[in-house]
Amino acid sequence: MILTDDTHEFACSDCTHTGKPCMEGLWLTRRLARSLAEQARRLDGAYDVTCAASFVGCGRLCHTLLRVRPARLEAFCGVADGAAAGGGTGIQRATVVASPLSSAARRPPLAAE
Repeated sequence: MILTDDTHEFACSDCTHTGKPCMEGLWLTRRLARSLAEQARRLDGAYDVTCAASFVGCGRLCHTLLRVRPARLEAFCGVADGAAAGGGTGIQRATVVASPLSSAARRPPLAAE
């Protein structure tokens, strides 16, 4: 599934557990993307943060790794506890990737939440 708001395009794969996009991963990624867009002038290209979160929105505990960079945000949902982002460790059930839009490609925001 591809979604676009006023600053980013979000590519969401389907979770192998639910068969649907990871809405919790999308929710968190959208908020991080909004914060990054607001602070874009203050961040240089070397900004790179990796963190972990856990969700229970689909009825099961889902460990998620997040990698936040100005040019790309990634949520790796359903990974093994203790896995490293981009390291290929653990099972990845779904991903959400946010990429900034160029000024020419910006569209109206997604529906209000």
